[in-house]
Amino acid sequence: MTSKFNGKVISVESVRYPNWWLDADPKVTHNSAIETKIDIQDVDTHISAHWRVIDAMNGFVYLENVKFPKHYLDAHEREISYYTKKTRVTMTETPSEESWTKWKIIPKGGNIHYIQSEKYKDYLDAHESGWIKHRLGPPSLRSEFRIRQVTFS
Repeated sequence: MTSKFNGKVISVESVRYPNWWLDADPKVTHNSAIETKIDIQDVDTHISAHWRVIDAMNGFVYLENVKFPKHYLDAHEREISYYTKKTRVTMTETPSEESWTKWKIIPKGGNIHYIQSEKYKDYLDAHESGWIKHRLGPPSLRSEFRIRQVTFS
C-alpha cells in the first residue's frame, strides 16, 4: 500500500493544538540536526512547515523538509527516555539506507492521520512542550495530525 500523499507537498497540523503546524525550526540545531516543533504560523508562506512526501516502498514514506533539501524527519533520537524521544530533521544523502527516515502515514478518518516511525513503531507526538516527539503506546489525541496538500499559486 502506498500513501495517497506520495509525490505531494503537505503541511501537518496538530489536532491537539489547532493551527499549530509541524515545523523545522532553523534557529535550533544539534549535531547538524534541525529541531522540530509545533508552531503557530501562516503555513501557506512558512516553507519550513512544508514537507515533500517521497515513496520509501512497503507503505513507508520519507518526509523531506522543503526549506531544507535533503533534510528528513528523523526518528533516531533515544536520549530523552524510553517512552518519549525528540524528533529532528537531519541531513542525509541516502535516506533509503536509514531506518530513522521512514514513516507510515496511517489514516484515522477524514483528513486525520497518525504518523508512525518505521524504526521504533511509535508515533509522532504533539508534545505539550511545543516540541515534536515520538512516543510508544497506542496512538491518542497527541498523535493525531490533520494533513493537507500544499498548493502553490
